[in-house]
Amino acid sequence: MSNRKQSGFTLIELLGVLTVMAILMAITIPSFRGVGKSFRLNSGVSAVAASLSLARQYAVLNNATVAFIVLEPDANGFNVTSNGVNDCLKGYAVYDVTSNRYLSAWTQLPKGVVFDYYAVNAISKSGLSVGIDNFLLGTTKNIRYPTTNSAVTLKFPYIEFTSDGKANGTLAIFLTEGDAFWPADGKIHNMNTSPDFSEYMLQPNGQTNVIIVHQHTGRLEIVRDE
Repeated sequence: MSNRKQSGFTLIELLGVLTVMAILMAITIPSFRGVGKSFRLNSGVSAVAASLSLARQYAVLNNATVAFIVLEPDANGFNVTSNGVNDCLKGYAVYDVTSNRYLSAWTQLPKGVVFDYYAVNAISKSGLSVGIDNFLLGTTKNIRYPTTNSAVTLKFPYIEFTSDGKANGTLAIFLTEGDAFWPADGKIHNMNTSPDFSEYMLQPNGQTNVIIVHQHTGRLEIVRDE
């Protein structure tokens, strides 16, 4: 008879190990998903901040007036299913008001990130308050879309920089985790009339970060919802 001890794990021990692994995976996978969302939101904030800086720098260096613009359908009451549906509350561009031409192509925020139209009076869905108005709810400017030579002219909310580096107001840009979509029914949909726009927008479902543009200096300030 052999006295050698058997090596390895018993079935009960293996089941115990698998149970522990399952628990750890259940804990860590949602965390990794959260990290992915935060990364996309932070990437969107960085990209928008870079475009704002470009607009201000170009205005100063070229003695021009330059606007950062975003496409949102309420200002136009237009059929978003045929005009810029992919850019609504997701797309932005930099436009030279002095020479009436685009300085950048239309750029979209990372997937799962939108400009928050519902951040009324500078209070986000998460309760973050900065006491500064959401620029999407301000005045608009008529600009051709989507290129300088396009036949279509739409109204765009904007943040404008002049040659002295100043902005047209102290305004806030809210970026939030969420999405925007519209039904492919060929109809015009307005945010503030029936059917309500909320039927066509996946409500913000996570963090909201804010970029504040200060009027007298054009300086950017980022407020993160942590």
